[in-house]
Amino acid sequence: MAGLPRPTIVTLVSVLVGTALSTAPDPRDGAVRAAAEAAEALSGRACDIAVVFASGAHLASPEATLEGIHEELAPIELVGCGAAGVIGGVREIEQGTAVSVWAAALGGGEASTFHAVIEELEEGVGALAGMPDLEAGRARSCSPTR
Repeated sequence: MAGLPRPTIVTLVSVLVGTALSTAPDPRDGAVRAAAEAAEALSGRACDIAVVFASGAHLASPEATLEGIHEELAPIELVGCGAAGVIGGVREIEQGTAVSVWAAALGGGEASTFHAVIEELEEGVGALAGMPDLEAGRARSCSPTR
């Protein structure tokens, strides 16, 4: 019928995202600084998910980095990785110590983390496993590729 909205499974949510980067040499201090700056954009709302990219001294002391992130943001979910370089805001740090934090308040939405791995099937052939099955809410594997 003309003029009526179409049915949808999409729900409107008010998402706030903050990002920041710190090059402080101390892993905990750098993480606290970046997380605090990212949190400012959330306007006091709880952090539903934080995504962290770390390099340099953060790789030698990941516990200190995570401690700083949790202290400032207390995210419900947190994912991240070590990297040779990181990007945050309008900066790119290709060498040395840096941490980039992306924080989001999903406004009624939700995020969940998972651990994906490559399972070797035979020499040089693997399958991605651990990915969530969004339809059934269970883990699944992807087809092998060469």
